[in-house]
Amino acid sequence: MSAGGKKVLVQAPVVGIDLGLKASRVAVQRNDNIEVIANPDGNHSTPSVISFNDAEILVGDVALASAATNPTNTVVECKRMLGATAAELDSDIKRWKFAVGTSKEGKSAAKVQYKNASTTFTGEQLCGHIIANLKASAEAYVHDNVKFCVLTAPAFFTDKQRAALADAASSVGLQVLRVISDPVAAAIAYGLDKEDQEDATVAVFSMGARTCEVAVLQTRGGLLNQIGAASDHSIGGDVVMEIITNWCMDEFKKKHKMDPRESKKSVERFKKACDLAKKQLSQAPQVRIEVESAHEGVDFSVMLSALKMNDLISPVLRGACVCHATRGFRPCPLHSPPFHIQCCAQCLCPWFYIMYMLA
Repeated sequence: MSAGGKKVLVQAPVVGIDLGLKASRVAVQRNDNIEVIANPDGNHSTPSVISFNDAEILVGDVALASAATNPTNTVVECKRMLGATAAELDSDIKRWKFAVGTSKEGKSAAKVQYKNASTTFTGEQLCGHIIANLKASAEAYVHDNVKFCVLTAPAFFTDKQRAALADAASSVGLQVLRVISDPVAAAIAYGLDKEDQEDATVAVFSMGARTCEVAVLQTRGGLLNQIGAASDHSIGGDVVMEIITNWCMDEFKKKHKMDPRESKKSVERFKKACDLAKKQLSQAPQVRIEVESAHEGVDFSVMLSALKMNDLISPVLRGACVCHATRGFRPCPLHSPPFHIQCCAQCLCPWFYIMYMLA
């Protein structure tokens, strides 16, 4: 196998790592099957969150749990910082509760209190902590040292951002064999890289926590070539959650004549309950959203079906998908390609991939 243009003798196991903006995963191939590895908490995804305190660095679920009590020292969305300066992150910094400055190398860096001292951590260092956590889970699962990995990156990532992602993995003892784009990874998962696969042009729609993107791929004899892409950082899973949460709070207001938006704690309760419901809709046609002490001590419950969820989010997602599909097709050797957008609520946890074969 090649890495950086060089031939590398690879000894199993090799893991695949998907470093997401909100959640990350690690997988390994065993007995011709791809197995997504659970973390020590039994979850197949690990929150991309790092929290710092006077004694230690927390990563994943435990870091997310401490975010409410230690917000200024809990770093989220560190993937945004890869290959970016602080000035380029202005809109994100306004949302984040932790401070962002510049490292000695001119890179964007999170400013936190760690072991009673003000400390800065670059995007590579922060992502390295998450990757190290995933690596530890993988080693516990395969009962062996893990030295090699394949990374996925968004289609819109620049060479600089890809290099920063690879540096993050290298910093924790992993040799990066390849960095492939998310759409290509999705196509491989669907078997479009098989030599017996018919040549085709494929559109891959993907949505992460804060990004919606479309990429157009061509398959030729099992080889995948990305020929067009477009992305939007203003829409993603967070927007979907906001829509569902607002609908749920509106239902509460209709029934009890009180607005839970008057209390930040009430809003957080609704967000947590709606996030759980969204995940449950991946496995069930409908779920009951239950919010204990939703507002002013009043308990609340309401049914949410996958169809209703589609009705709520389709106008936003369909508009975004059509817009980016049009932009993504512009550089392609296609003339008015026929495509139909169908939003699928059951695929929205925590992201979705929709693939279309184009004539």
